[in-house]
Amino acid sequence: MVGFGHKKSRCFTPNCGGKATCSRFSKYLLLEFGLPVGVFLRRDLSGFQLVSLCGPGLEHLGRLGRLLGRRVDRKTRAILSGHDAELVLQLQKEAQEVSGVLYPVLEYDTASKAVFQPGNGKKCFPAKAVFAFLGDEVENYAHTHDGIQIDEFESATRRYPIYECLYNQEKICLCPAPVGSAAAVQVLEYLIAGGVTKIISVGSCGVLEDIPENRFLIPVSALRDEGTSYHYLPPSREVEISKAGINAIESALSQKNIPYWEVKTWTTDGFYRETVEMVQYRKEEGCQVVEMECSALAACAKFRKVTWAMLLFSADTLADPHKYQEREWGKTSISIALELALDAVLSVVEE
Repeated sequence: MVGFGHKKSRCFTPNCGGKATCSRFSKYLLLEFGLPVGVFLRRDLSGFQLVSLCGPGLEHLGRLGRLLGRRVDRKTRAILSGHDAELVLQLQKEAQEVSGVLYPVLEYDTASKAVFQPGNGKKCFPAKAVFAFLGDEVENYAHTHDGIQIDEFESATRRYPIYECLYNQEKICLCPAPVGSAAAVQVLEYLIAGGVTKIISVGSCGVLEDIPENRFLIPVSALRDEGTSYHYLPPSREVEISKAGINAIESALSQKNIPYWEVKTWTTDGFYRETVEMVQYRKEEGCQVVEMECSALAACAKFRKVTWAMLLFSADTLADPHKYQEREWGKTSISIALELALDAVLSVVEE
């Protein structure tokens, strides 16, 4: 770990190796994209110069370095990459001491029980569920396949019907999902409280690369650029998706000879804040698609110890952020996507 320097004290940074004293050396702790990073700046006549960085260390530090006027080299990245959760908490504490402020979204509570719990205490839902971001497709399917409405989730704005359907002679729970991480997790919590333990979600996504419309994609990890997941897991850059769920989706696609791609997704709350610079930044760190729920649902599922994964199909494109295209929003994939999700949830096995 790189040592901390202070004003009018010996500098322990890689640049001077502790052999020089910085007359005006300042220490800053930033919470860059949810992770604490110690930023050392030295002031001279020409202004502030980035001396070194210290923190849990992820690839996003390259962008931070560029913003401060100096590129973070590979050696520094290597030093930073080995830090663990204990260091993250240490740096968060020091950041709070330095600034007097710690961002609320990073104040993870390890308590498992909340003041009030989801559901009504009755385990009445089938164990396998499809939780679908497909508009009216869920209700249409239930009505045309003798689905039975067994419950509903009532929010402040609308009711979400919960159906029981017989699919390949097995009872499946089927529920429409609201857009947005917080709303979607609220309904997912209700399903889990009702007895659901294996869930496949399905919906559309924007693409950040040159991916044609109506292609099927399976997220294997999700970047946590939303707020909800931080109430379910400690702060981290991304969350991995259940391998059992991924395998089930891949099996369903393979059985129908449908090609697919595994992807890293960018989950964001800011639909209208996908700026040109941010799109490029997310692409640089490996994100291929963007949507609004994946990381939060994955975090909730991990917290509740259930199996969850997601099938996506490509809709609009941000591959060229200067020429955004809605295309047809992947509409021709909706029906087959629901069928694939139903096939997948049947084959989910215990992790």
